[in-house]
Amino acid sequence: MRVEFKDGERPVGRQMLVTSACVLLALAARIILDQHLGNQLPFAFFLGAVVISAWYGRLPQSVLAAMAGYLMAGFFIEPEHVFTLRNNFAGRAAFVMNSAIVIILSELMHHARSRARRLADELQIVLSSINDAVVVTDNQCKIVYLNKMAEQMTGRKTSEVKGTPLTDILQFSNDRRGTTEGEIKPVVKENELPSNSEPVILLSRQRQVIQIHKSVSPLKDESGAVRGMVLVLCRTINKV
Repeated sequence: MRVEFKDGERPVGRQMLVTSACVLLALAARIILDQHLGNQLPFAFFLGAVVISAWYGRLPQSVLAAMAGYLMAGFFIEPEHVFTLRNNFAGRAAFVMNSAIVIILSELMHHARSRARRLADELQIVLSSINDAVVVTDNQCKIVYLNKMAEQMTGRKTSEVKGTPLTDILQFSNDRRGTTEGEIKPVVKENELPSNSEPVILLSRQRQVIQIHKSVSPLKDESGAVRGMVLVLCRTINKV
């Protein structure tokens, strides 16, 4: 099976449109304020266009905005209203340096986001491929995630139950009539997690009675603080 990961990037055409609009708006704003600014701050508005282009687009768009701004700013450098690549070397150097910093930091941000999205997609595929039901909650025992098997077992989608208390979705019983709920604490605390249990009964959304083994593990962050729990439900037989 071929797996394709979405990088979450915006369409290139839209990126180019936003870049062009930003540069033109910067030019228009600088022209409107020209009588007040004179030959002062010729690059300021164009640096703003570079920032927006680097955030919304990627490297080609941000470099294009920087080049366009560098050239257009020459129209506002002494002598005014005469296009020139001379004079104001300090301003030009500052614009190039600041644009480079903005572009580099933005690219690092985009790469980090892309990597995070790929990791999330890979984790999604792994969890969806597990034959057992996996339920993830926060430290208030509210549902954060159901894998594909958990959705099938409970008859609910993650989008439907995200943020819902676990006990509103999963009902456990120690008898075959399925009339009592299992003990799930409202707040997950370290050393107070529900213990792994012997086979119990799960009531599905369709009121089907399913015999399962359940296993609970704490979900901890890097500091060791419990942020929630992972509940694994293993079906022992199809129906009882």
